[in-house]
Amino acid sequence: MSANSYTGTILNKMNNFINVIMKSRIKTIVLFLLIGISTSAVGQNNNEDKAAIQQVVDRFKAAIVSEDKEAFMTLFVKEEISWVGCGSRGAMFASPESFMSLVAQLGNCREDFHNVNIWHDEYIGVVSFDYGFFENDTLMNWGKESWMLIKRNDQWKITSVNFSINMPFAKPYPFGEEKN
Repeated sequence: MSANSYTGTILNKMNNFINVIMKSRIKTIVLFLLIGISTSAVGQNNNEDKAAIQQVVDRFKAAIVSEDKEAFMTLFVKEEISWVGCGSRGAMFASPESFMSLVAQLGNCREDFHNVNIWHDEYIGVVSFDYGFFENDTLMNWGKESWMLIKRNDQWKITSVNFSINMPFAKPYPFGEEKN
């Protein structure tokens, strides 16, 4: 074998090796790009779902203030869901409709939310928070509340509401001044 043919063989092998490495690097780069794009899309959906659930929270509060029963009822998967409050006087079973009837009867109500946490995947969600329920700026009760939600037809709907009931005369409200 001549020196030129030996050098040519080595150069061909080196070129083949470089081509394999370059193809491998290109594949690796493409793979990382695809992973980055898909992660970005999942992150975007994650942010969109969290924002949509936060809108449910905001619409819930707004419907109480405006006493808008129709708007309130659209937040739920159906009219009759699990709606349970529990406190020192035992458990209270109700519904979104009966709650809004109480709000209309009392008038000038609001519910303040603190420490709102939202967890979800693409199908179910959980919202938990501390709340204070006020009538005419007077604290009526407060506690912890949690909702289960499902995503149905690209809309988040509440399937259950559970809350504790603390009376301000029995336990002080931890989130600011309460009017007496």
